[in-house]
Amino acid sequence: MQQDKVIVKSAINKEFIPILLLLATPALAYMNGFGVKTASIGVDIYYIAAIVFGVIMTLREKMIITYKYEFALLIMLEIVINIPYMNADNYFNGNYTYLIISYGLIILFFLATGVSFLINRPYFLDYYTTDNPQYLIMYRIVSWFFFAVILYHAYLFTKVIDILKVTYK
Repeated sequence: MQQDKVIVKSAINKEFIPILLLLATPALAYMNGFGVKTASIGVDIYYIAAIVFGVIMTLREKMIITYKYEFALLIMLEIVINIPYMNADNYFNGNYTYLIISYGLIILFFLATGVSFLINRPYFLDYYTTDNPQYLIMYRIVSWFFFAVILYHAYLFTKVIDILKVTYK
């Protein structure tokens, strides 16, 4: 019985869980275009799944969350960017405040997530921390991916502003 626990514990690689869920996101989005029905509920399921699993395992392993405030900020940003509180009419009346706030929150979320991977605490949870150099390299690559997503969103923001300026003359 004890040997079975050791085999199961060594078979599950905790460091790969956040990376696996991040890799599943574009794969499922790609399959959605080919008729495969995926969950489309307006919530980033793969971020939430990694965070929920990490919190459960942190509590189960009796670990503490050392980056409590950063973790709370990440959770708040995830909740706020998924709330449909901004009305589309607010974007087309020449007032870009809501647009700036929404893009700012999205960029801040990706910045916090990228920093969490860069400092070897994915989603600011100590459960995913690793000493394995291969996973450290993967975490660094994921963090640079999030920083590239920030640049892409900044570019999109400028294009959206340009389009709105043209349509709102």
